Amino acid sequence: MTEQELDERVNRAVDNFMAGYGCCQSVVAAFSGLYGLDDTLAKKIAAGFGGGVGRLRMMCGAVSGIVMLVGL
Repeated sequence: MTEQELDERVNRAVDNFMAGYGCCQSVVAAFSGLYGLDDTLAKKIAAGFGGGVGRLRMMCGAVSGIVMLVGL
């Protein structure tokens, strides 16, 4: 991935967040195309991580999203 492509995905994540999606949803959706997921499915998969794992607010949602993508 080029630096420009990475910047575009980061901007997509920021746009998703500014549109009201959680951090995890924003990150997973921004990179979903690389893993064969559509935007809607990616946001649904990541929706349960709003407020952190188990709503404990102890792990950043963006980190949770990255871990989900690594698993793919």
